[in-house]
Amino acid sequence: VFSVAYNLMLSNLKRNYPAAALWCFTLPITKCTRMEDFKFPYYYAGRHISEYNDYIRIAAKEFAARLIDLNRACPPCDTVDKFHPTANGMEAIANATLSELGVL
Repeated sequence: VFSVAYNLMLSNLKRNYPAAALWCFTLPITKCTRMEDFKFPYYYAGRHISEYNDYIRIAAKEFAARLIDLNRACPPCDTVDKFHPTANGMEAIANATLSELGVL
């Protein structure tokens, strides 16, 4: 279901904004320093994070989108609620993005 939804999203973006540059980001590993017992869920809805990221990589290539591989380039980023980055987590994502772009 993720692959169908992701494909539909990119297809709609291409159709609605034909001149726009598409950017795809793989899913990074997260941590949640506010929750001492948090363990990253490598499996979600029966799929390993690598399966989601593999599809994002395939879709980026298929739609000629620029890929930022946060899963490879970003250290585990801190989150508020396991998903949404804190200021420090966003800084880690920004630095990984700049690194992927060859700026850092």
